[in-house]
Amino acid sequence: MASPRAHFRIMSAVLGFTLHLWAIYNRFQPQITLGFESFGSKSGEYAEKLNFSLPVSHRSADGHVHRGILGWKYRGEERRTTTSLGSTKATWTGRLDPMAEGLVIFVFGDECRNHRIWHALPKRYNFNLFLGAQTDTYDSFGCVKRLVFRNLSQDMTRQVQSEVERLIGERLQPFPPFSSISARNSSGFTQSLWKWAKEGRLADIVKYPSRNRTVYAFRWMETRFITGKEMLHKVKKDCDLLADKPAFRARQILRSWEDAVIRGNLSDKSFPVLGMEVECSSGTYVRGLCHEIGRKVGCGGIAIDIIRTGVGSYTNR
Repeated sequence: MASPRAHFRIMSAVLGFTLHLWAIYNRFQPQITLGFESFGSKSGEYAEKLNFSLPVSHRSADGHVHRGILGWKYRGEERRTTTSLGSTKATWTGRLDPMAEGLVIFVFGDECRNHRIWHALPKRYNFNLFLGAQTDTYDSFGCVKRLVFRNLSQDMTRQVQSEVERLIGERLQPFPPFSSISARNSSGFTQSLWKWAKEGRLADIVKYPSRNRTVYAFRWMETRFITGKEMLHKVKKDCDLLADKPAFRARQILRSWEDAVIRGNLSDKSFPVLGMEVECSSGTYVRGLCHEIGRKVGCGGIAIDIIRTGVGSYTNR
């Protein structure tokens, strides 16, 4: 049986050959320059680093065809918005939260100037909503503000379904406290929203940022249960992913969950986890949707898994 290293060399060679063919093809497409030629013999190295998957194209309203690479971002990974591969500029189009994973599109060279066209494509997500918790990030990568056990009663089920239906359509969505959007105080000082939140100074912001977002479809697909002990184990694994990223407060997050689960005697309680799917406009915060549902139900809700399964017409299938 071939070793993993041999498998990687084979896949790198195949991908390198594919990129070479695509570079030749693009020489006959003068309106678009992707710059794959500059990859040279390092194409396999870049492929491993960027989790390349498939070449994709998108025709914009003006008739131009734009090309990129469809790849996968893993849970706990961070992606810089813009980077450089050799002499070729490269950028991701559409960011994902650290706890989220899924499809992303990468563009190169002159196509970087069109990144907003890719970024504007609608998205599809599968996610798990944990009912009974409130965190300062609206997901499991945050410090616990409240953890309460509630049975999934018929009344709660009706409330959740009603809220899912209410969220469909266009509406103004506030940004989660821990997000990268900029906000300013009364003195005119501006910094990222997550910095205001980390400093405990959200009240200093003059106008809390929000944007119009559209939810095209929202489906409640399944219900399962997870004990407090199992949830704590999940958070510990997530904190291991964040251990080398001081800005993400891994120790503080884990300590808050331990206090909430263990001191609250909730280790053996079974919390409802709702599996959902949403199709939405670009920029929609799934963890924000979870927070809104949890607030409406009254017990709190956070996202514990988010997977982007679709970008425009491209899906993980």
